[in-house]
Amino acid sequence: MAFKIPKNFLNLSRSIGDDSNLVQGAGGNTSYKENGEMWVKASGKWLSEAGKRDIFVLVNSEKIRDNVIKNSANPLDGVIIENSILRPSIETALHALMPHKVVIHTHPVDLLSWLVRDDGYENLTKLLKDLNWGWVPYIRPGVELARAVQKVIQERQVDILLLGSHGIVVGGEDCASAFDLMNKVLARCSKPPRKILIQNNFIIERLADYFKMRLPKYKKIHSLALDKIAYDYCNNENGVLYPDQAVFLGSKIPCYDGEIDGETIAEYVENNPHLLCIAIKGKGVLIANDAKMDVDEMLLCHSEVLLRIDSGKKLQYLTEKDVDRLLDWEPEKYRQSLEN
Repeated sequence: MAFKIPKNFLNLSRSIGDDSNLVQGAGGNTSYKENGEMWVKASGKWLSEAGKRDIFVLVNSEKIRDNVIKNSANPLDGVIIENSILRPSIETALHALMPHKVVIHTHPVDLLSWLVRDDGYENLTKLLKDLNWGWVPYIRPGVELARAVQKVIQERQVDILLLGSHGIVVGGEDCASAFDLMNKVLARCSKPPRKILIQNNFIIERLADYFKMRLPKYKKIHSLALDKIAYDYCNNENGVLYPDQAVFLGSKIPCYDGEIDGETIAEYVENNPHLLCIAIKGKGVLIANDAKMDVDEMLLCHSEVLLRIDSGKKLQYLTEKDVDRLLDWEPEKYRQSLEN
């Protein structure tokens, strides 16, 4: 008989999911182990729904760990204990490898603002010098990341994993210790965002009509167009800084710095008929009318990250190959296809 998901674990998961500075949309995941079994968040589900909806899958964590060690092509093959229409998170193997009872994986904006920088590892080494942590340079999530994690934890047991251009994983023997450890790391990495005044603006409302798009759910998203530093980072030739940005926003956030007149915009829209979002320099950001909630959440995350990075910093953008391998990947297509 399957063990019941502890209520305090559901509460922890939901509180993490309710904080957009920790996870965004369907991003992030948590797990709880007991006697070789593990409840882990399902792919495409939102942590904020923990305890309200069925978002966890029960798997055999020992079998997963053995499969990774044996270099199995698919470590998750045949590991689901109870019949479920849900699919375990892409990061399930990573959770299984961590020896801790409770594991939390998040994408905190404060930490991301360090993880995407070329000098991020150097700075984090100083900030976290007395903590038990390991570093994993960027590699595609899922099996590849799990195997990279396996190499790190074979060398020594760690309670914290920092994933380059991705996020953080922490483990603890109970919910409180795991949550406290994550917050301890984030407190040391905390950096206030640049202040930017975003006022109601009839121009961006008029442009929404021209582009046949809508305004963002969060006003702060407009900073991607109004803050010069953020706009310049967005307008970089590569543009993508972390996996979920590619999955939910595409290979690059379109940036518009053209004439603000109906004819020019109409021509732009005709040449770019499937805009998911667009940053219009000095004016604001617009989003497709049919965009899912994940888009607003990821744009808010991106604005928070870039407002914490000063001008002139060298960033580690994902390569075109990295982005293509995310966008053309069945597990991510599945996750993106799910409605909240």
